[in-house]
Parts: sequence; structure tokens; C-alpha cells
Amino acid sequence: MSKTKILIVEDEIIIAMDLRARLERMGYEAVELSDVLDISLGSVASHDPDVVLMDIRLGEGVDGISLAGEIRRDLDIPVIFVTAHSDSLTLDRAGRTDPYGYLIKPVKDRELQVTISMAMHKHHTEGQLHKLFQNIPNGVMVLRYDESAHDLIVESVNPAAMKMDGVEEAMVGRPLSAYLMRSVCYDLEGSGCFGLVETVYRVWKTGVSEPYTLTSIRDDSIFGWREYFVYRSSKDEVTFVFQDVTERKRLEETLKLRASDMMYSIEHLEALRASLDVALESDLSVAQRISYIADFMAKAVSDPDRMSIRIVWEDKEVRNSGFQGMRWLFSRPLFRGRRKIGSVEWGYSEERADLFEGPFSREEIDLFESLVQVISHLVEDSLRERELRGRIEILQDVLDSFNVPVLCLDRVGRIVHLNGSMEELLDMGREELLSLSLDRIPSDIARELAPVSARVLESGVAEKIRWEESPVEVRPTLNRGTVSGVMILFPVSGRCCNDIS
Repeated sequence: MSKTKILIVEDEIIIAMDLRARLERMGYEAVELSDVLDISLGSVASHDPDVVLMDIRLGEGVDGISLAGEIRRDLDIPVIFVTAHSDSLTLDRAGRTDPYGYLIKPVKDRELQVTISMAMHKHHTEGQLHKLFQNIPNGVMVLRYDESAHDLIVESVNPAAMKMDGVEEAMVGRPLSAYLMRSVCYDLEGSGCFGLVETVYRVWKTGVSEPYTLTSIRDDSIFGWREYFVYRSSKDEVTFVFQDVTERKRLEETLKLRASDMMYSIEHLEALRASLDVALESDLSVAQRISYIADFMAKAVSDPDRMSIRIVWEDKEVRNSGFQGMRWLFSRPLFRGRRKIGSVEWGYSEERADLFEGPFSREEIDLFESLVQVISHLVEDSLRERELRGRIEILQDVLDSFNVPVLCLDRVGRIVHLNGSMEELLDMGREELLSLSLDRIPSDIARELAPVSARVLESGVAEKIRWEESPVEVRPTLNRGTVSGVMILFPVSGRCCNDIS
């Protein structure tokens, strides 16, 4: 198996040589760019690296931040910034290129190795999601709200949607209304397209997902139907999934007795929607979510009473509630990277009359293929969360190794980490303190720190107070230039604080 190749882009030769030696000791293949002042996409591509370590400032006339954006966009190579500049303006500008990590000089070996590992994992996950987006048979469109235009702009469209809409990639970046008028809504009669736009804006404002059926009318006659499912995927984004159901609508009138016609019905979209909703339900364990999806899969076929579903990964197995065994078996693997970690199996417990395609219709198999992708990402997320919990335990051990009190708050001011010295200072146990805000702790120092930490969270500017003649620092923690929490240290000690940072 080939080694991970790291390209070092650093204008200080001694630092570049040091990074290369340390990376090689870690087992990576490391190369240095010979002339950073003459760097270009071509010189980066010629090394064919897996990851680029790049200094933000590479000398006069060379903008590392702009170049990193081009490398990410044109070469699809993850970039990690290595810099001595940790000011918010620099990090905010660098964050707009969506880098895969930051390393502040001097770089520690563990930070270097963990950041590279996380960047590789994130890049792989993004690649898998992109493949799903590109190959899913349903049309998918992602819209982003543009503050300057006060409108929803087309952020991305998958190939299936472009094929159904008959548009080119040039429509990406245009307002939703312009896209629709150039595609599905061109030369239509009635209010169907206005209803679709109203549904999209309503979902963006309320956050409540909605289905929508678009009826295409021309010359007073219906000639097509589409079914949409619209949901808000983030604060500033709305996504809708759709499929052309014209053939289904027409066949329903003449083929009502044929069992496979049920596969064209709304149950498919409902099963997919319900599965996506369950997949996002963080209050349930991964096994519980997969169990619900297995039941949705069983109910979406023409003969649900005899349908059996089994999902296996690592040492876990989940079956649908009506599992009876399988006479006909279809199976799809679950992968993590290139390693198979499980499978999804489905089949009927008894013989049944074949459809034209076999025991399962093409629509059933397409639906199951989509749900297998959902399950695969759930399993992937569960394994990643388990690894993250391990890293959090390591962080807790590091905090406990300090003999001065240390306390970390999240973005809304709740306690997320503290060490034993802090427990003694607050005179409460760790389990009692976690998730509490400082203003709910019956302690003089907690009451004094509560308004200070609130100001730091709001302003992003560190503050100092004195407590029993000792200096206490309340400093913001940043994530891509945005305040993500607060760290409180007793007393202020340069070496201690730098280690924790």
C-alpha cells in the first residue's frame, strides 16, 4: 500500500526541512516545493500529493490563501494551513477557502499527525457524498440564501436533475426563479410553479419539510407530473429531491391491478423521506435509526407482510420487525473507505409471482439502493463518533494532568470540559457540572465569571480578572475564525496556556 504523500509549501527552508523530517518519521512520504515564489497549480499537480501543507504567507507577490482555494477547487486536494499568524482577520479570510485544518507554529507532532488524519478522512467522506449526489437517480438541487441578492441562489444541481430539466451547469449561481423559468416551468400554464416557489421559501423560513406535486399544464391539458420533497438542510440552505412521476400517473389509470404499479406510488417518496428524517434524529441510537429504516424498507414493497430486511455491520445486526427469513436474497455491501464493514440484505420469505424484472421491480431496487446509501452514512457516522469520543477522553486526560484549574464552555456558555482542580475550586463533581452554565453554579467565582464569559462569547475578545490575588484569563476558542466557546484558566501561565491551546 502506497504511503500518503504530503507536499510542503513553506518559504522558510529550515521549517520546511524540519516538517519533512518529522513527517517521514511518522511514515508519510514528504516532498518540498523547490521554489515557493514560482508556485502554480501545475507545479503542485506535478507532485500528485494527497495533502498540501501550506504557509498562509509565502513571500511578496504570493498569496497562499488564494492559491489554496484554487488547489481545493481545481485539483480537489485538501489543504492544511501552517502559519504563525493566528489573528482573527487572517483566519477568517483563510476560512473562506474551506481548508481542512490549521496548524499554528511551532507545530507539535501530535497536532500535525491528527490534523492530517482528519483532513484525509474528511476528504474521503466528501468524495463519497459527492458520488452519491452525482449518481442518485432522483433529481437533487441545493439552494443557498444570498444576503446581497435577498434571494435563493442555485448552489448545486446533480446530473439527474440537469437531465430532467434540460439545463447546463451555467445555470448554477442563478436565482431559483430564473432557473425554473428556463427549465421545468418554461411555457407552462396555471399556478403550479408559483406554488413550488412558495413551498421552497416557506420551508426555508419555517424549517418544516414539505412535499409538493407540480402538475404541468399546456393548452389546458395535463402532460406531466413531478413530486418534490423540500427540506431545510442548514441555516442558509434548502434542498429538494424530486422525480418525474408522469409515467406513474398515467399507468395508474390502466394498470391498477398490477402489483408493481404500487412502486410508482407515493410510498416510495414517503419511505425515503421518513428514512432521511429518522437518519437525522440524534436522540435515537444508530441501531434504533437503522431499525426504523429497515421497517420503512419493508413497507415500501408490494408485499410487505412477507418482506424481510437484515443489516449487519461489525458485531451488530438489525432486522425489520416482521423478519421471517429470506427465500430470495438481494444484498448490497456497506463500505468504510475501501474496506467492507457490513451488508444490507432483503428478500421475501416465500415464493411469489415474478414481475417483469424478477421478484423485485426496478423501482423497488432503486429505492433500496438509495436507502443503502443512507444506512452506509449512518454506520460511517457512528464509527466516526466513537473515534471522536476516544479523542475527547484523551483531551480530558490532558486537562486532568494540569495542577491548575481549567474550564471550557461551548458556544452557548455550557460547561463541556473541566479538570479535577476546577472541580475542587467549584466544590462540585464533574457529572453535576457538565452542561451547566456558570450562572447556575452556587459559587462566588462562578458568579463572577458568568458575565465575563458571556461578554467574551459575544465579542471574541479575551478578558482578565483577578481572583484571590491570582490572575484568571477568559479567552475565546475559535473554529474557522468564529467563536466556538470559551476557555478559562487559573492562574494565567504562559506555558500552561500554550500547551492547552
